[in-house]
Amino acid sequence: MMFYWKLAWRNLVRNRRRSLATASAIIAGYAGLNLLGGYILRVERHLRVNAIYVNRAGHLSIYKKDGLDRFLLKPKKYLITSDELKIINETLHDLPQVEFSTPSLMGVGLLGNGDKSVPFIATGIEPQAEQKAENHPELKKWAKELVSTRDKDDPYFTQVNPDAISITKDLGVLIGRNTPFQNLSAAQKDLQLAGLTYDGDLNAVNATLQFQHSTGFALTEDTSLRAPYSLLKSLYQTEGATSVAVFLDSTSSIKKTTQQLEQVFKDHHLNLEIYPFNNDKISLFYVGTMGFLYMMAGFFIFLIFTAAALSIVNSMTIGILERGREIGTLRAIGFQENDVAWIFTREGMLLTLTSLGIGLVLTQIVAALVNASNIRFRPPGIAGDMQFILTPDVWMCVMIAIPLFLISLASCYFVSQRLVKKPIVDLLVN
Repeated sequence: MMFYWKLAWRNLVRNRRRSLATASAIIAGYAGLNLLGGYILRVERHLRVNAIYVNRAGHLSIYKKDGLDRFLLKPKKYLITSDELKIINETLHDLPQVEFSTPSLMGVGLLGNGDKSVPFIATGIEPQAEQKAENHPELKKWAKELVSTRDKDDPYFTQVNPDAISITKDLGVLIGRNTPFQNLSAAQKDLQLAGLTYDGDLNAVNATLQFQHSTGFALTEDTSLRAPYSLLKSLYQTEGATSVAVFLDSTSSIKKTTQQLEQVFKDHHLNLEIYPFNNDKISLFYVGTMGFLYMMAGFFIFLIFTAAALSIVNSMTIGILERGREIGTLRAIGFQENDVAWIFTREGMLLTLTSLGIGLVLTQIVAALVNASNIRFRPPGIAGDMQFILTPDVWMCVMIAIPLFLISLASCYFVSQRLVKKPIVDLLVN
């Protein structure tokens, strides 16, 4: 057996120019796919943590039936009541895969500074959940640009100041307050929130401008306001919630958790709906962007796999044609057709494995150089700029390598089988 491998390796070295040309195609294609996959992985993780932690939707969002679409039209009708919240919280407390959860209240209104008012869309969650989401390792790893500004002496946000609010930079400009908000005077930080209660009455509350955040999306950068859950309850005069955001640990199944919750809600006759974070009603930008990137990746995978297979087929075909006498001699001294075919197949296997190893090393080198360059760019629809980062995962590289290796193996074997079946005399004469 070792004799066949040594013979295959010797043939590769002897035909080094052709081997190098084929290897170059495999290395370039494999490294290119790894880097493309690394970019897609980076974008997917960025958009994922943006939807889950930055916009506080959680891995799962629980709404009153039809509440996601109609809450702002009829908030009182589609409000999750305090009794329903109690059952939801008790259920979530019994699920070990739930890291934390929080009721979320959403509403619209006017933000005023005494001289002018601008519209806002507010989201309020509990202070403890605010802290956990803001400090979550996944958020800091994949979207550190979107971590809100927090005063180092006031890490708990609304636990210290229950009327502290956070707005985006663009909303601050509209209301006449420029960042950093921590440098404003007490009078400049004093703002008012006005809006209609869920019973239809006009109401207003005082608020303190304290923090800055970013939604990550240009479309919402001039309207987003975050406030404590208790402050928005006071503004809209309610004890309920728009939704409940559920944050799971990294190893949990979203689908399984959804099924468990749906069964509990059914048993309690609760008219509730559950949406995963990757539902287009929750994260349309995530779904649309990733759908485009997956289609683009599939197109490039097809092209590169096809190019690699054709390169291998052409190389092996030319090699066999040029070595007709060698094949005829092997056949004449007793080698079977299948044995000769496997010699050439082993050449392709060795060449592919070596190329894949070099391609993996090249992937890591290029990714490290790109990441160290701190290249900044502005993706369409994203607020602000972000660093161009490539994060090729090892398992992803392995999953790309497996079909590439199988294509190489099949190409070598079937081409060899077809061409070594020529009569021995014809092979020796040529």
